[in-house]
Amino acid sequence: MAATKRPDGDRRARRRGRITVLPAVVAVLASGLAGPAVAAGRAPAAVGKAPAIAAAGSAEKIKVLGEMSMLDDASRLLPLSDCSFTAEVGKRALAVGKNAVAGTARLAWTDGDSACTRWIQELFFHALRSDQESEWRTLTLKQHAAEVVGLNATQQMLALGVKNFVFEVYNWAVSSGQPKVKAAALAAYRSTEADQLAFLDAGVVEAHNEDVQAKIDQDEQKDEEQKKLEKSRAAKRNALSVVRVTPTDELINLPDQQFVSEIVRRAERDTKVYAAALTAVLSEDPAAWKEFISSGIYRARDADLHRDAQQRAEEDRRRALEIRTKAAQSLVHRRWSRRRTRRWRAVPRRSATS
Repeated sequence: MAATKRPDGDRRARRRGRITVLPAVVAVLASGLAGPAVAAGRAPAAVGKAPAIAAAGSAEKIKVLGEMSMLDDASRLLPLSDCSFTAEVGKRALAVGKNAVAGTARLAWTDGDSACTRWIQELFFHALRSDQESEWRTLTLKQHAAEVVGLNATQQMLALGVKNFVFEVYNWAVSSGQPKVKAAALAAYRSTEADQLAFLDAGVVEAHNEDVQAKIDQDEQKDEEQKKLEKSRAAKRNALSVVRVTPTDELINLPDQQFVSEIVRRAERDTKVYAAALTAVLSEDPAAWKEFISSGIYRARDADLHRDAQQRAEEDRRRALEIRTKAAQSLVHRRWSRRRTRRWRAVPRRSATS
């Protein structure tokens, strides 16, 4: 029987795994998005690790562009290869401060075409959700800090970057006579973004409390009872900021036990703050109420933050494992399909005359 001639499609299939370094990708190298191995002139390490998968479709790319407000560039970006497209989106993400999107885009570009395709189809949206959650936490911290120091933060002010917002707090502290807040804000402004976020969260409360205490101590005409009352009001004002409640005279003038009851009512369930407040209010011990207001609520808040950080880290690990598992399962299925196709082609076909 004559040997079956292999169709030209097989040769084209063998050429699909090859990666051509396009000029757009070279531009990405210059912008710093590519990893160290790529910057040295080497092709992405994932070439040859897995067979190429079908490129992302235009509809999938349009979804990504829509989320990144890049639809005006669609005519230029849609014809690009998946890796060139990923690099362009990563550059925009880096420019607008979406660090998770930018970081995952860089990693996907380094891993090659298949990784870029999966990034467009799935991983981009996980990274975008992470960035959005981070932006929401940052906005909440800005609003919290403004409330603590009495700053009327406008929408334009809240839209500023973290560092510039800290500088606004510094200017307000200068004009409103809060020297401790001024010093803490200046130190944070000159430090890292992590320190600036820590200042907006807890540092501003501590500095403001010190300013309040300093003003109290400087007023020699106030008697001891008045000083205690002012300390209690300041402590209650700060405690309310933990549960994101705007302080009012009605709340900060409540007796200690009733005030702790308000914390129980307003705190989120299944938190350490709620549990600690409930324990304090049920103790019927005035010392326990005062201890909770002055320091116990902050220990509980720190425990909640630590738990939330652990849960986010576990969720990130779970998502990464799920993505790797899906990728591995897809690779096994493609290899099985290829072996089955080769075996089918190897079976001799009957001629029309037999």
